[in-house]
Amino acid sequence: MSRILALNPVVYWLIGVPFILAGLLLFFHDHDIETTRAQALAGPPPTMVQLSSFNPNRNVGLSEEVFISAQLDIGATYKLTKRTTSLDSTRWMAPLYDIRARTPEKYVRAVMFESADEITRAQLETIAVDTSGARPLVEMNGVLANPSPEFRKLAAEALAEHGFILSPDAIFIDPFLDGREVGLGRQILLRNIAFALGGFGALALIFGMLRRIALMPPPPEEYGFYDYH
Repeated sequence: MSRILALNPVVYWLIGVPFILAGLLLFFHDHDIETTRAQALAGPPPTMVQLSSFNPNRNVGLSEEVFISAQLDIGATYKLTKRTTSLDSTRWMAPLYDIRARTPEKYVRAVMFESADEITRAQLETIAVDTSGARPLVEMNGVLANPSPEFRKLAAEALAEHGFILSPDAIFIDPFLDGREVGLGRQILLRNIAFALGGFGALALIFGMLRRIALMPPPPEEYGFYDYH
């Protein structure tokens, strides 16, 4: 540890500058996202379409917002967990079918994909318009999700275990279970990460400056001139 704290000042500067740049880039990226979300929230949601008629070129609004009607296969829900050495990430998913499908569609083209450990019945009832059948008819307003390759693989494996096939171009929808205002409201995660990156970089630069000052040679001694008589 003492060796890390006694490096050449240039090393700290080389560490600090990339962190500051990364923080700035993430800050401006977050600003663009929040601006788009605010613009989307200021207007109406996209026109609702049936799942079979959904076209990503026509039916996706600002901030990747969508609005579809479909059947939700409540009997084929899955809890996906991606395990890492430091943190486990969980997603909740269920297949979506066309409203005219009489039986579960083996070839899944759309998935409800929610970043929550559990989905309550009350939350599902906020998007359900007909619960008389085995598969509730839902009107789902949300945003298109872009799951990581790991989660997409987990989703395909979970569906395959029950005889389903995940389409390569399947869409993943993260619904506004707590309302559109909350779903498109301000998010602070990316901005906090940006501040953390920038703060760490700034500290590295400051520490480098302090090390530079500490390593500076002492000023030469001043010699006085005396008049001897």
